[in-house]
Amino acid sequence: MARTLKTLAKTFEEMPSKRWKELIKTLVKQIVLDPETLDCCIYYSIPVENRICMASPRGFEPLLPP
Repeated sequence: MARTLKTLAKTFEEMPSKRWKELIKTLVKQIVLDPETLDCCIYYSIPVENRICMASPRGFEPLLPP
């Protein structure tokens, strides 16, 4: 993830500011604002480069005895 963010920062530095909105639209899936508390939640749509290293949920797995 750190590599992705560094690449993204470099992309913004090299890109004309007029194209930033276009790039942000591809990175942000949804923004939710709570009108009462003004809390904000941003849902990103950043692709994962290496899915092999990610854990997948398997449900309940009992612990082995010691």
